[in-house]
Amino acid sequence: MEDSIVHRALCPRIAVLTSPDVDSSVHANGATHLVDLLRPFEHATENVTLRTSQLETRVAPVYPVRFDRLDAFKYQDGLDIWGEFLDMIQRSFHDNPVEDTVAVPLDPGDMDRATWQTQVQKAPNLFRHFMSHILHFRPLWPHDTMSHPCALVLAVTSHGPDPLNAFASLYETCQKSEIFAQQAYMESNLLRCYLVLHDCAQLGSDMTRSMAVLDEVRKTYGVHCALLPINSANGPDEDAAAFFAAAFDVTDPRNAPETPSIPRGAALSMDDIQRLRAYVREFIIKSLVPFLESTVHHLGEQVAAQRKGLTGRLLGAGRKFFAGRTGTSTQGIDATQGIYPANSTTAQTRRLADLAMHVRDYRLAVQMYEAARRDFQSDQAAWYSAFAAEMLCISRLLYSFTSKSSQGSLEPLLMAACDEFASSRAGAWFSLRAAVLYAHLQHVVGDHYSAAIAYLRVADSSDEVTRALLLEHASWAYLRMSRPHLRRSAAALLRAASQYNSCGQKTLALRAFSRLQDYYRTRHSSLHDYTLFQKSILYHTLGLMDEALQDLLPLLHGCMPDVDESRLRTLESLAAVANKTIVSLPTPLIRTEETRIVTMGQTEGVPVAAVQEPFQVHFTVANTFGVQLRMSDVQFHFVIDDTDAPVEADHTVDTLLWAPYECSPIQVPISLRTKGMVRLDRITYKLMDVLPVTQSLAKQGPRLNKTPEQRRSRMYGRDTSLLVQIRESIPRIQCTVNAPPRAAVGELVEVTLTLKNVSTSSARNISLVSSPCHLMPVPTASSKLKLPWRIPTPTPIPLDDLASHVSVPICFQFPVLSLGTEYLTWQIQYHSDQGEIFTTRLEHEIHTFPMLEAQVSYKLARSVQPQYHLRLTIKNISQDPIEITGIAFASLQWQLSLDFNQISLNSGHAAQWLVYGQRKQGLDTLRTTVELLRPFFQGREVPVHPPELPMQVFKYGEGPVQSLLHWPALYAAVRNVHRRYEVEKWYDCLPTQVQEEVLPLMDSNQVDIIVAWRAASGVVGEALVSGAYLGFRDDAVSSIQALDYLLHQVPSTRAMYTETDMEKQAAREQLAESPLMPTTCPLSVLTGTLKLTVPDHAHALQLPLYVRNESPWPLSCTLWLEPATDVQAVPHVSWLGKTTHHILVPGWCAEKVSVKVLVDGPGTYRLGNWRIEARMCDGETPVRSFSTAGSLTTPFIAYGQE
Repeated sequence: MEDSIVHRALCPRIAVLTSPDVDSSVHANGATHLVDLLRPFEHATENVTLRTSQLETRVAPVYPVRFDRLDAFKYQDGLDIWGEFLDMIQRSFHDNPVEDTVAVPLDPGDMDRATWQTQVQKAPNLFRHFMSHILHFRPLWPHDTMSHPCALVLAVTSHGPDPLNAFASLYETCQKSEIFAQQAYMESNLLRCYLVLHDCAQLGSDMTRSMAVLDEVRKTYGVHCALLPINSANGPDEDAAAFFAAAFDVTDPRNAPETPSIPRGAALSMDDIQRLRAYVREFIIKSLVPFLESTVHHLGEQVAAQRKGLTGRLLGAGRKFFAGRTGTSTQGIDATQGIYPANSTTAQTRRLADLAMHVRDYRLAVQMYEAARRDFQSDQAAWYSAFAAEMLCISRLLYSFTSKSSQGSLEPLLMAACDEFASSRAGAWFSLRAAVLYAHLQHVVGDHYSAAIAYLRVADSSDEVTRALLLEHASWAYLRMSRPHLRRSAAALLRAASQYNSCGQKTLALRAFSRLQDYYRTRHSSLHDYTLFQKSILYHTLGLMDEALQDLLPLLHGCMPDVDESRLRTLESLAAVANKTIVSLPTPLIRTEETRIVTMGQTEGVPVAAVQEPFQVHFTVANTFGVQLRMSDVQFHFVIDDTDAPVEADHTVDTLLWAPYECSPIQVPISLRTKGMVRLDRITYKLMDVLPVTQSLAKQGPRLNKTPEQRRSRMYGRDTSLLVQIRESIPRIQCTVNAPPRAAVGELVEVTLTLKNVSTSSARNISLVSSPCHLMPVPTASSKLKLPWRIPTPTPIPLDDLASHVSVPICFQFPVLSLGTEYLTWQIQYHSDQGEIFTTRLEHEIHTFPMLEAQVSYKLARSVQPQYHLRLTIKNISQDPIEITGIAFASLQWQLSLDFNQISLNSGHAAQWLVYGQRKQGLDTLRTTVELLRPFFQGREVPVHPPELPMQVFKYGEGPVQSLLHWPALYAAVRNVHRRYEVEKWYDCLPTQVQEEVLPLMDSNQVDIIVAWRAASGVVGEALVSGAYLGFRDDAVSSIQALDYLLHQVPSTRAMYTETDMEKQAAREQLAESPLMPTTCPLSVLTGTLKLTVPDHAHALQLPLYVRNESPWPLSCTLWLEPATDVQAVPHVSWLGKTTHHILVPGWCAEKVSVKVLVDGPGTYRLGNWRIEARMCDGETPVRSFSTAGSLTTPFIAYGQE
């Protein structure tokens, strides 16, 4: 039965008093007292039938009792019970260490759950050992009546001179003993049994004398008498010795160490052992149990009578009859000693409850314990109340278990008992016993959570290894729940592990931390680190350095700086004494995914290098620690790819130091002497100069995605980034550049690139790519300047093959465009005879300085016909004098002229020129742009062939011999650089590729100005003022209408993603506001030259007004003449007659309008305001609308008649 542990802990105690001759007989068996021979049979009596007060029959599978010497029941004032128990536990764990063969994980994981639950439900050996100590430790305490004796056995031998007088002497000694005389709380009305020992070693097998003595004893003392023959063995009996050896319990403090000269049971035979077993059973069944049953009956009637006449109903009464002390007791608490005399009503009530427990009458026990506890609380007897509360909890749980009824929450009652026990040091032991027995019964009834709470509560008041054991068993209790509470279980086990460690139980602490390590591995990195660190310290304490090192290594992944410092210092001390075994770090310092082999100039395929030709291993080291790391003796290990045979490598790496949290790339030159396909297998180094570390460099290749099987299952190809092919010889091209280190902005620099094959192999299929785009080989000159619609995608320049040790020069022209540093780069790609591709890259820097600063401004001239005036300002910002030798203009639709003379400018001086612009027939680039935009918005390809851009060039003065205007390709490349800035400003809504496709290299209304200069040092150059906008674009009305229709009318194709539709809509809106779509009104109103003669009185005058159209499109407009709104010193005239005029103004023309005004006479006058609304039409279809307004601010003078 599951409650047998509780009954063992609270079993009836039997006092044993023997005569001196009995002691002599038992000494022959290595025992000091008769109880030593009876002890193995204390729990051997099975199937005992018991009757309760309700006349219910119950069978106890095991009925335990406890035999103790009579002097063990003498209370010793000042005895440190708790300290004695802790010392006993410490000695036991030191002398008899207990280990569990199976370490049950906190989380079953992949383990079979049924197997895991079976192991969890089974109590660990360690706790069973601890529970055995609790069961055997039964100190006498005045307030704990369960520790008082229930019966007394008097024993004499039959071979003594006068056995009857010996019994009389023992009886008198018992009666006068201070145990009963001076301890008033001790019940003296006990069951007395008389035992006659027949010592076969003294009397032989003839028991005639012994039977005669037994008969006399029965006549004198009654039926509770027995005869027990012992010492019948003729020699050592191996079976008897084995029995006593197996029955010896190291956890029982009553067991004295075995005497080497006299083994236990040396004089006993197996027949004697059977007689001892039979005697104990007969004593329990025929004497003890009947005595307990009758005492319960008579004591129940007595207690009922004392509690105000509750007669025979007591034993069947409910709990309500004992709700309070309604009667007057015969004797209350002794206030001087703080105890209840044994004959007091409260003490008798408590004794009745204890006896009811012994006969398994749990219902009566619950009633009596509750009644006694109320009495104790009423008398403020805290110790008595605590013991009563303890037994009330236990009896209630036993009653609920046997009756299958619920008793509600008993946790407050247990907590109250523990709080009352806490008033003294001895109470810690009783709190421990109460909580452990309570928790055990909670396990029995299936309430494992309450058991865990009890363990944790008593652990707070415990100490040393006891606290650790309780905390660990609380962890087990959480695991036994129907839904295991893993987190709380781990927390309790963590506390237990720390307690084991603090009290010196290193092995137990190591076992607990190992279980926690497995649990926290995937749940809580900080606690996982803590458990590993504690394990490493424990292994170090136990002298297991290699194991300590293995547990410390996973902690090397970076944490707070002080923690990293502590771990690394510990690592250094461990590695210094551990075996020199190469280890792998759990968090590698070298990033494998960023490690690769780079050979000279190779970009594709497996890297190839010649024998003893240096190549580089690129890798990145990430210091995840908050302290400085040191890596020394770095070695790269290469193997033959097919056979894994090692290959010797030549390299030198200095000691590497890494600052806290530093992550830096490293490039190490290496050369190999062995030909073939070689793989970088691993890197080894010493961390902090003491710990040998190896890191494997196994990498996955690209994921395979060709076949359905490869797409369904993750399949990866072979990685080639760590392979290198070593050959006897491979082609190598060496590049050198001849170019000035400094140049002026605008200077055309000649650059010579020389390619030389420095190897013994030929370089084939050589191609060259240069950057930036205006770094070009000497282009073809042309007398006419035509620009392409866009700069074509740069294509590699093919070159002839280079034989061994052959060189070839290549000349480039480079116009310097920007201030600062220009970076010239070349990339040469070539092939080996085996088909490998190699690349050589070269970069050259040219530092540039300024020479000129040019600014352009323009305005519409005050002339009837539209005409533009440009003001060109050139300033010398260099330190030397500069001569301006010529000015040229390039445009698609403008003819520009000026009066030019060469001029010399000193440093800081400037010169200005007035340029006249006259419109010529230009090119409609908008139509092509619209056609190229359609695929972007409508999603369908339209074959469009963009036209070339024929430039009109007007030169004044002399330009340099090597001018940009002589090389259209070079000029287009330079023009493209400036164009990119304009495009990014207005058309960033379009993808870069679309920008390059749809926008021309130059707009039709743009003007490029090229200023030729010569410095005093003889350097010549050209300053390019690119992209000056002048007037309106020369686009057809139909092109503008097509663009408007594309942006506002044509629906977009449905895109797969909403974001794509949103991006295209944003592009439409931005293009509608860009320079592609005219938004400014091109009309303005101008008065002609007015010199009029008027009479001296008010007079109506007819004046001419001119409506000018700056655009190339005819516009129909409406002109409104309005009076002036501002009042100034100059008087205003009034409009007369028609003030609204409808006019059609042709493109790039002016239309005259006659108006009438009223003047008061000679004087100076100002005209009023005007407002225009204009429409651009394609036939009868309106395309765009414009509106503008202004005032005629130029005054006119009316002269008087002479």
